[in-house]
Amino acid sequence: MNMFSYKKIMISVLCFSWIALSFAKTSVQSTPGRKTILGPVEVCGYGQYKNSVFEQRVNVNGKLDVIEVEFRKAISVNGSVLAKNSIFFETVDVNGSMEAIGSHFENTITFDGKLSLENSSAKEIIVANHNKKNQSTLILKGATVVVGDIIFEGEPGTVETKKGAKILGAVKNGKIITKR
Repeated sequence: MNMFSYKKIMISVLCFSWIALSFAKTSVQSTPGRKTILGPVEVCGYGQYKNSVFEQRVNVNGKLDVIEVEFRKAISVNGSVLAKNSIFFETVDVNGSMEAIGSHFENTITFDGKLSLENSSAKEIIVANHNKKNQSTLILKGATVVVGDIIFEGEPGTVETKKGAKILGAVKNGKIITKR
């Protein structure tokens, strides 16, 4: 079998199984008023999605930028995420950084790195703190509300709150610093 035939078969298999693999840069933008429905996605490099729905698990090794996106299954990130006006229904695991603006997390966020939430809501946050060189950073800004607990695993941590952010649960193994 020559290389061209092999690639053609692989592309057919990928399309048939609804798996989207992204190497380098991928960008998906739906037409206004309609959302693009996506199956399981593996991003290796850079992915940019707008006005889309992920119905299956998403794995990211690199950078992911999303605007008005729904994640109906778990998402795992080794890299960075910028989420604007998006909703996450299942768990979110981030090893790196995540900035969320106007976004909602219906399940647990676990991160090791930096997490910034602005005008967002979260059910529960677990700070893994496995990187011993730098302590993980959690910043809550604007009208952000964390309904459940914020738990620091390992070393004690700090939650920085700004401009009206609220934590309705407890902060375990950490402290809150309020900045105006």
